[in-house]
Amino acid sequence: MIRNNDKVKPSEPLWLLYVEPQDPPSEQPVIDLLTRGMAAALNASEPYGDVTRGFHVCSCGAHSDNVEHKLPTGDITNSLAVHYLAYHRKELVGEQLGYVLALVRFCLDRGGLKEADPTPEQLQKPQPRPLHQVISDYHREASRKRAKPVLLQPIADDKDITCDEEYDE
Repeated sequence: MIRNNDKVKPSEPLWLLYVEPQDPPSEQPVIDLLTRGMAAALNASEPYGDVTRGFHVCSCGAHSDNVEHKLPTGDITNSLAVHYLAYHRKELVGEQLGYVLALVRFCLDRGGLKEADPTPEQLQKPQPRPLHQVISDYHREASRKRAKPVLLQPIADDKDITCDEEYDE
């Protein structure tokens, strides 16, 4: 979206905060205007496109849902946007933070939204877990929501693989 004063002109939507953090998460979440504003925007979002069969697992164990989210500005993000702002802020490049700040200011100043405290589901405190547990939790949640879960093949050996370990065959 192109933001100009009070007008929003449709163009190609921005795809915000599609990142793959490499560094460990911060010990404490950063809860500030950007985090609260993104929580408010995500709360007001609508599903965008089709529900997918996949989900993303952050290096720290947090996992996304299986749908893209269209924000009130028309921009697109994923359910980990608040998590990335709270726990992986130091890895977000200035351009991404600039876009998030513009989105938050637009939503709060002109979009009628108020800052919102992030929910536990949005924050997802980092908890590295074995990959099979992450997948099991996702299947359980998908069944609860009557969504079609991802069908994955079991790992051949008994080795636990955590999201922050490399696996060599």
